[in-house]
Amino acid sequence: TFFGSSANDAAFNAWVTDNTRQAFRGKVEGVLAVLPLVAMLIVAGGFGILVTLIGYSGLFLSLGAVIVLCGVGGLFLIRDSGELVRNGRLRDVSYGFRPSVMKQNPLLFLLLIAFALFGISIQIFMPYLILYYTEGLHMEGYVLIMAPAIILASVFTVIWGRVHDKVGFRASMLPSLGLLCLGYILLFFFRSTALVFVGSLLMMCGYLAGTAVFGAVIRDYAPEGRAGMFQGL
Repeated sequence: TFFGSSANDAAFNAWVTDNTRQAFRGKVEGVLAVLPLVAMLIVAGGFGILVTLIGYSGLFLSLGAVIVLCGVGGLFLIRDSGELVRNGRLRDVSYGFRPSVMKQNPLLFLLLIAFALFGISIQIFMPYLILYYTEGLHMEGYVLIMAPAIILASVFTVIWGRVHDKVGFRASMLPSLGLLCLGYILLFFFRSTALVFVGSLLMMCGYLAGTAVFGAVIRDYAPEGRAGMFQGL
């Protein structure tokens, strides 16, 4: 988890901030928000077969090898922004936690707090979603609900990222949160397959769209030249 977070949440996210402009960040965030859910769909749909063939140890070793190869490839394929200035110091790790920095960037830290609350909401249900389908609702074909919901929500999120670029944060975030909450309510009160699908779809749309919008606006408010000091937060 530590190595993954330092690679993706901090380094890759800072690189994306350096190499995107505000005019199309929503579009980029829409695509990035979709990728983890697509990965989960692949895992739910096909990795059970791999576990049967090579076991969990073989699966984890294979995944680790693929990730290492991607990292090595990135050394040669990914280019830094031409405006990047290499002036980091070890003490910069604590920069984003300093009270003086928080006072200088109050809106950015309000957005980070809001994103944290949004993340708590997601992390309460996401690790147990498949268990809820299988153990709570006794659905053997839960993939038939998850797969279409993730695919449709992914398409919606890519489109919604473009909407954010045009209308801004408030006009794009409030509908995203509304969809998320409506999905929660439907999943809480109903157990029929049709309504569970609708609830799952709305929840996924709100989750992915909200993640994209938060990601874009946090990049917009990160102080120029200091993206890496905030992106990992």
